[in-house]
Amino acid sequence: MPSRLEFACGWCRGGVWFAFALMAGLAALGGCASDTHNALGRVIVGVGPRAEVVSDDDPRLRSAPPAAGVRVQSKLDPRSIDSKPLPTVRADGDGWFVIPIDAFGAGILIYELELEVEGGGLLPLRGAIVAAPTSRERVLVTLPPSDRRADHQPDLLRDTLELGRPYMRGER
Repeated sequence: MPSRLEFACGWCRGGVWFAFALMAGLAALGGCASDTHNALGRVIVGVGPRAEVVSDDDPRLRSAPPAAGVRVQSKLDPRSIDSKPLPTVRADGDGWFVIPIDAFGAGILIYELELEVEGGGLLPLRGAIVAAPTSRERVLVTLPPSDRRADHQPDLLRDTLELGRPYMRGER
C-alpha cells in the first residue's frame, strides 16, 4: 500500500506538469498581447489606385518606381464596432512605410486594415481594406499619377494587361 508521501508526490508530479503547461500557455498569450506588430509596406507608382497584401519576395517591392513621402492613414478592423485608428505614417524616399499595430495577437490573429493613402502628384487611395500582413507579407499600395485622370480614357483591356504583366513574366 502506498504511503501518504508517495501518493502526494505522484499527484504533485502530474500537477507540476499541468501547472507548467498552463504557465507556458499564459506566457505565450501574454507575449502576443504585449508586443507591437509592425505592418510593413511600400507605395509604388503604377496602375491603380489599389492595395494588396503580397509575399515579402514579390518583385514589385524592389523594382517598381517608389512613391516617396506619401501619407498613410490606417484603421484596425474597420468593419467591427470597436475599430481602432492607427498612427499616421509617411513613406520614406523609397516608398517604404511601417504601421505599428498594438493589438492582442497582431501578426498572428486575423485583423483587417483600412487604408487611406495620398501624396502630391498621385491619385489618392481611399477606403481600401486588406488583411493585416504577417511577418512574411507586405502591403503593396499602387497609386497612379494624378495627371492621368485628365488625359486617360478608361481602357479595361489595357489596364488588365498592365496588372497582369508580373504574371506574364513569371514573376508571381
